[in-house]
Amino acid sequence: MAFAKKYWRTIIPTILLIAGIIVSFWTFIRDNSARIAVQNEEYISELTLQRGVSVDSLIRENLNFISSTAYLYGKSLTSPWADVAVIRDYEENSVFDMLRFIDTSGDNYTSRGVMSNLSDREYFQAGMRGESGVTYVLQSRVTGEKQIGFYAPVYYQDDIIGVMVGFYGEDYIKKLLEYELFGYQGEAWLCDSDGTVLGSTVSDNEYDNFLTFLAEDGISSAEEIAHLREAVRTYGEVSFDFSENGIDTTAYAVALTEADWVLVRSFPASASAQILRSANGEGIRLIAKLVTLFLIYVILLIVFMVLDRRKMREANRNSNDISTGMMRLFENFVTLDLDTGIFRHIGGTDTSPALGKEASYQELYDYTLSLIPEGPDKTAAAEFLSMDHLKEALADHNRASIRVAAPIGGAECTTYNFIVIEREGTRPKRLLVVSQDVTELYRREQKEQQRLKEARDAAEQASKAKTEFLFNMSHDLRTPMNAIIGYTELAQRKGVTPDEMRGFIGKIDSSSKHLLALINDILEMSRIESGKLVLEPEDLNLQQVMQETEEMFRTQMDG
Repeated sequence: MAFAKKYWRTIIPTILLIAGIIVSFWTFIRDNSARIAVQNEEYISELTLQRGVSVDSLIRENLNFISSTAYLYGKSLTSPWADVAVIRDYEENSVFDMLRFIDTSGDNYTSRGVMSNLSDREYFQAGMRGESGVTYVLQSRVTGEKQIGFYAPVYYQDDIIGVMVGFYGEDYIKKLLEYELFGYQGEAWLCDSDGTVLGSTVSDNEYDNFLTFLAEDGISSAEEIAHLREAVRTYGEVSFDFSENGIDTTAYAVALTEADWVLVRSFPASASAQILRSANGEGIRLIAKLVTLFLIYVILLIVFMVLDRRKMREANRNSNDISTGMMRLFENFVTLDLDTGIFRHIGGTDTSPALGKEASYQELYDYTLSLIPEGPDKTAAAEFLSMDHLKEALADHNRASIRVAAPIGGAECTTYNFIVIEREGTRPKRLLVVSQDVTELYRREQKEQQRLKEARDAAEQASKAKTEFLFNMSHDLRTPMNAIIGYTELAQRKGVTPDEMRGFIGKIDSSSKHLLALINDILEMSRIESGKLVLEPEDLNLQQVMQETEEMFRTQMDG
């Protein structure tokens, strides 16, 4: 009866432990959705902020480009009338999908001569006032699609004769917004500050206003939408949650600095669902495994109740096996009486045959130190092995150890473990000292340290080589860039003739190509490092090269 009672005292706590684990994991699964939502919010916010910076940079570049195009177009005119051929040529060499010139009466000239009147467009009126900026069109009168545009006034002999506008179509806007997360297509919207959708990755989106989409689908209350609108205007960025097709997901909105627009991205609902299913599935599988293991444990425990007496008879044999294993693991065993200062060798290989089986610890201490070469290791061993240090080190601990790298007992490196086996109050009284040959481990550590040192040296050398390469390339890039800046400044001066302008543009073009070639050389570094660079012979016009070199350095020499 006492035998069975002993095991039930173990089984009942085990069953209670299983129940506690199940409750804990169900709580984990319940809270897992919230944790994943927080992780998704952090991830989508970082991606959206980065993309917002990229879109702002793109807007700045396009504003600079349309201003330059408008300036050059005005300078190329011989009369204040629209020149369709020049517009077509500029459109072919621009970054925009479409290039338009709108004259003072609001007539819109395309590269194909198609006209419509745009005098009621706000961007036309702003351009005629001498302003430059970015705009959007919800339905083009030429193509019928949504567009975003960049406009600048066109001057002819110091008078504004129209407005130059560069447009991007819906395909470009969609590509600008597209992104993937974990293999799933994300949803994104580009809206103005009032929620009007300028572009979206959602092909079947039937709403022209993002806030209307949230409200009419019952995704957010009117109060939440008002808070969202105010948060974007006040803080420039805000995160919010909504339900899409019954799946909770996270979205992030960030206001652009270069236009009164807002970029909105949502964590793909399909990705959220898959992550949640995967996480919950892992939790359920883990619970099942743990419950199964504990049930097996309980069953085995019951079986062990029957086998317990047989195991008791084998206990002595197991103890002997442990003793044998310990003897093979450690080199020798010594007991040390801290009160009398006497050590006694009780098993293993005697590493101090001259001292015999029993002697004073001071003699063992002196003998051990005599085998260690002079240096930091000997100093550390002398301090650690002293009787006073052992008493102090083991006052609050039951074990202390030291590794000595010295030829002791045929071993290059030996670990000594001091274990308290008897105390008087808190004071250690008797110790068991065991030593272990760790020569192989010591050798492996030495080899690993050498390998790490060599790897560190190689990495430092590679870093130095890359630094020198980038330093040299920065000087090479500066030359064509200075030429481009110089000729651009010359081209912007008043009174430049068309022939001079073409000359400046040609020199800017050759310097730009040289700059591009240098940038391509930098990108070739990856091929050089992988050994895949292929050199190919190519014809070279030496006279042209010398001429281009002279053009790049002329502005610096003139300065």
